[in-house]
Amino acid sequence: MLAGRFPGVVLAGTLSEQPTDLDRKRALQEVLDEVESHRGEPWADQLLGGPFGVVMPDAIAKIGAYLTASSELATAVGRRSAAMEPAYTAFLAFKNAVRQAHGTRSDLYRRLRLRVTGTAPAAPTPEPPVVSTTPTVASSSTLESAAPSNGVAH
Repeated sequence: MLAGRFPGVVLAGTLSEQPTDLDRKRALQEVLDEVESHRGEPWADQLLGGPFGVVMPDAIAKIGAYLTASSELATAVGRRSAAMEPAYTAFLAFKNAVRQAHGTRSDLYRRLRLRVTGTAPAAPTPEPPVVSTTPTVASSSTLESAAPSNGVAH
């Protein structure tokens, strides 16, 4: 429409060619600005007075609201992820303490599961390492293999 009337006007490509939503918003704004710059001419007044003039500003505003909301969502997801890491570490320590105190077959231990929301199947919760509270005695073969070798036979 504009390129046919004004061959010198360079506009962005089609919306599907735009790589991001921000680029789509800019392309729509560019077309609207170009049409508004010709206000007073019959063809521009006809476009601005019709569905184009009603839908285009609304579409630009809605894309802007979407961009703002998606940015806020990304920030919130990042904060939640950062908060989950220390909480998950504390959960694993607590789960390990319950396992040490009550055993793996106790109801108290088996009820300690992470609640996962969403449609994707939940990944299994990794078991915390078993920490022994009783000292162990190393066997003589372990001590011999750990001793430094200086070339002298024992």
